[in-house]
Amino acid sequence: RRTGSCHTLFLLFLMIRRPPRSTRKESSAASDVYKRQILSGAFGNLIDRFLNGKVVDFLDFMVGNFHWYVFNIADSCVTIGMVLFISHSIIFNKEEIKKQSTL
Repeated sequence: RRTGSCHTLFLLFLMIRRPPRSTRKESSAASDVYKRQILSGAFGNLIDRFLNGKVVDFLDFMVGNFHWYVFNIADSCVTIGMVLFISHSIIFNKEEIKKQSTL
């Protein structure tokens, strides 16, 4: 169990490292927000893992007979941050390709 937590800490460390300002793109402010949202969710789950030995999921939604996944707020932060980060990356990449093709 602790091995997975150590791997998570290592990956979080790699995500926190930031390149020098001169090499960062103009869209990095938005992507930094998304990365921080992902990191905050990961840290929340990591804290649960260390304190409780497991991640406590407490949000459980049902609509009629349809039962949605059980999750917590940290899971939501990770998921929403990833969706926004990937969407932003795709959109920004398309804009960069358009800029390069007009040069």
